[in-house]
Amino acid sequence: MKRITRKKNIFLILLLLSLGSFIIVYFWSTNRVDLKKGDLLEEKSDKVIYSNDKYNYSLKFPSTWLLDYFGGSQEAAQGITLVSNKKDLGAGDGGPPLEVKVEIFVQYFKELAQVDLSFPLIETIDDWLEWERTYQVGFDSESLGRPKDEIIAVDGLRAIKSAYRQPLYPEDMGKSIRIIFLNPSQDYLFQIQYIGREPFFTQLEEEFDQIIKSFSFN
Repeated sequence: MKRITRKKNIFLILLLLSLGSFIIVYFWSTNRVDLKKGDLLEEKSDKVIYSNDKYNYSLKFPSTWLLDYFGGSQEAAQGITLVSNKKDLGAGDGGPPLEVKVEIFVQYFKELAQVDLSFPLIETIDDWLEWERTYQVGFDSESLGRPKDEIIAVDGLRAIKSAYRQPLYPEDMGKSIRIIFLNPSQDYLFQIQYIGREPFFTQLEEEFDQIIKSFSFN
């Protein structure tokens, strides 16, 4: 009987070790992201630190969230997408998320002065916002309503936070918040958009605020 019991114990130990290995491999495979050269992910307790050398910034996001490159292409990506639900990975740039997503998009700001002859001079984020709302189709439409603008600071830099009753794109459902600001050298325009369906939009808005507070230029 002792031999049988000992064999059972050995079998249980091996089974537990196998299950532990499987869980570790599964967690790694579902949370990994193929990084571009110069990018860095580092886990810190319940947060993941993301660093981007191309645009010289870093931020923290919840370890339960996932990261993907904006547009799905590492080489052409000008930003990243963070999602709270794995099924929202690769769902498209303008598609509605099942829960919430955060899109961070970067544009070379000096090129914006030539985007349209109707607005030949864009030197500040206020200029950009005015041009966008005046000439871009779909912004400030009746379905969106007039957005509520607020001046905030992102890493000590002036930023404009706009809250919309619906996301910027008509095909989206839910709500959205967008924050725009320039990097310290004022070469690049950063746009960070928080999109979500209720009740997730409200439930996870504090997580989004923490992401913004953690944003810093290197």
